[in-house]
Amino acid sequence: MTISNDVGIYEDLGLTNNQTTDTSNGDLGQEDFLALMTAQLQNQDPFEPMESGDFLSDMAAFGTNDGIAKLQESFADLATSLYSNQALEASAMVGKKALVAGDSAHFDGTNVVEGGVELASSVTDLTITITGIGGHIIKQMDMGIQPSGVTNFSWDGTDSDGNPMPEGTYNIVAEATVNGSNTAQVTLVEGLVESVTLGSGGAAPTFNIKGIGEATFDDIKQIRT
Repeated sequence: MTISNDVGIYEDLGLTNNQTTDTSNGDLGQEDFLALMTAQLQNQDPFEPMESGDFLSDMAAFGTNDGIAKLQESFADLATSLYSNQALEASAMVGKKALVAGDSAHFDGTNVVEGGVELASSVTDLTITITGIGGHIIKQMDMGIQPSGVTNFSWDGTDSDGNPMPEGTYNIVAEATVNGSNTAQVTLVEGLVESVTLGSGGAAPTFNIKGIGEATFDDIKQIRT
């Protein structure tokens, strides 16, 4: 739509150039648009009147632009709300234990090490091996038949002879026979969520997990009290 630059039209509407652009972004509002369109219809050349199709096209274009602006505003509000909810959920996890993907765990010399194995399918002979420096086998645990999903396990910090092991970091290896081949499985370790870092610009928060490091929501498989 072509709006005449004739100052008389603005004066007839009781508008000045400053009034028509006195918005936060300098764009015409819906009322201004309709007023100017009415003025154009009133002041159009009677020998070359606006085609009805052009008039409807202008109205449709304005309606579309106005609708997109409102939709963008709604999306921005929704994004802000979702981020606030995510931040609230993340902060509520501080002090809880999280099960995340990892192949090593820190044993403090006293407390039991908790972990899990994520199985893509059921297996008949799941074995979990705790190893020390250089791959030295500390203890093996035969878990037998297990369904698909997460299988939990605990290690009490002793070797295969029942001797207590010193504080330190130990590796965890899980294996099972799949299609006739001995296949490594995804191991999970448990750690205490000590703090949460909220991402800037809407980025997802990260969790600082004791003995494991940073993790995201996607890394966490289970939350335990």
